[in-house]
Amino acid sequence: MRKIIFFFVIIAVGFLLQWNGILEFMGMLEKQVVTILDYRSFSSDFKTMGLFIALSLLLLILYLPGAETIRENNSSAKQWLSTFLVLIGISIVLVTFTNPEGRFPWNKRDSYISVAARAIKPGLYRSLTTTPDLILFGSSVSFTIPAYQLKEKWNIDTFNMALNGGAPNDFLQMLKFMIETSPNKQAPLAVTVEVLRRDLGTTSGSLTPLELVPYMELDQAVVAVFAAIDDAIKLSLVSDSFFTLLFVDHERWQTAVNFSPDGSGNRTLKTISPANYRQSLAKNVGLLDGLLSCKNLNPSGVEYIEKLVALGREYKFGIVFYTAPINSDFYLLENIRPARFEPCRRLLNEYMQELASQNPNVFFRDLSSYEPISTQGLKTYIDTHHLTENGSILLLEELHIDIESAMQWAAENR
Repeated sequence: MRKIIFFFVIIAVGFLLQWNGILEFMGMLEKQVVTILDYRSFSSDFKTMGLFIALSLLLLILYLPGAETIRENNSSAKQWLSTFLVLIGISIVLVTFTNPEGRFPWNKRDSYISVAARAIKPGLYRSLTTTPDLILFGSSVSFTIPAYQLKEKWNIDTFNMALNGGAPNDFLQMLKFMIETSPNKQAPLAVTVEVLRRDLGTTSGSLTPLELVPYMELDQAVVAVFAAIDDAIKLSLVSDSFFTLLFVDHERWQTAVNFSPDGSGNRTLKTISPANYRQSLAKNVGLLDGLLSCKNLNPSGVEYIEKLVALGREYKFGIVFYTAPINSDFYLLENIRPARFEPCRRLLNEYMQELASQNPNVFFRDLSSYEPISTQGLKTYIDTHHLTENGSILLLEELHIDIESAMQWAAENR
């Protein structure tokens, strides 16, 4: 009897501890728009509730009458194992069907909980009726480069294929995909490639949707497949699936970036306060420090860059590599001089300049200290290196001559 009372006391206490979370969830259901703060609360409460349910089941096994018989009965143990496997199966079905990260080729969305450019932009590209003259590759730094600006100002039909965390391996596989799926199976006249990591470091491939696996190198494809399998049994993805079904699918989720049909990213927060700007600067200092520092260039990254250049020779398109301007406030905040990163910058520049000298279709610009952008602070940046739309337009104007040269080379050699 005491065990039964103890069991129900624990359950009651656990329920009371979850009461605030339950109230938060009920309040969230009534909101017209939910934000990142709501998502974090939902994820935390979901995890806590999951652990509470698991503890309740454990206590159920240990303290209810007949528990000793259950524990000693092999057939009952098999039943518990079967129940566990059924729960794992339900988790896999829920996550793969809901597709909260866009990994699978079904239940695609215009927006996801995270900024999933890799999941959204291939579909946008497939919807085009003609092959663009220019493709913009890069990281989230290049999200806000407005493709329409190139069309309106210089009559260059453009698609923005910048990817969150984009690296050389991402650009190669995505370019193969774009050539294969373009309306007339042609390559663009030119591509721009923003180099975020000065050591040319690559991504693991774990964020790549399965539909792009055929265009990946074997080692990257294996990582992408196993990452999809691993995510299907994570509690966090189960939570994301419920959040997606409740809020994202009902257009109540305020995403940080949405994408136009031409791939250009539009930040939902059009302005940022000076206080939030300073917080964003401080938050990204460590990240940028790592991106700008290196002792050697990454061999895999170099290999992917050279494969990209080889693809350019094969399909006769020009390539404009560039490093984007770094916010001067980053150096002020860290109280360091740019010379700290000079060895890595020199390594990259020497490699890129040699690459350009050997390949007439390759161009390179080091804009990391381009003052018309880098010294403007809040006018051109939201943090240490991510540009506002105004900063992106200034970047385009500076790159325009190189883009025209790359396109002219392609036109003359096709």
